[in-house]
Amino acid sequence: MTIKKITKKKMTEKELKHYDDLLLDVESKSEDLVGSLSREIFDSPIDQFKWGICKEIVSLKVRKNFSNKKMAELMGVDKSKASLVLNYHIESFSIERLLGYLLALRNLEKQTDKKIDQILSVFNPLDAA
Repeated sequence: MTIKKITKKKMTEKELKHYDDLLLDVESKSEDLVGSLSREIFDSPIDQFKWGICKEIVSLKVRKNFSNKKMAELMGVDKSKASLVLNYHIESFSIERLLGYLLALRNLEKQTDKKIDQILSVFNPLDAA
């Protein structure tokens, strides 16, 4: 068995750039991941209900193409709490709290859709009549 000597060689600029690009690629893809815990691991109806609420929140995030940071801001929590919701860590939340997050997000979505409809009606005279 041969033992390879480990040295403290400095990386070249090209190597640093390569690893920076790899990290950026991984980070950008991690925003697109949809949850990390499967529904099958939750036995109780309450846990399955909480999982369903999280699924709706994740679905809204994907539909609107929001970042985790934006979701945290909209939910009124810090990024780590939003991450727990978006990764289905339901044990950390009550049904009421999850429903509060979902209702806040849906209310925002309805307000945004109304504003979009108002803006579009200006450009489409058939809808305004």
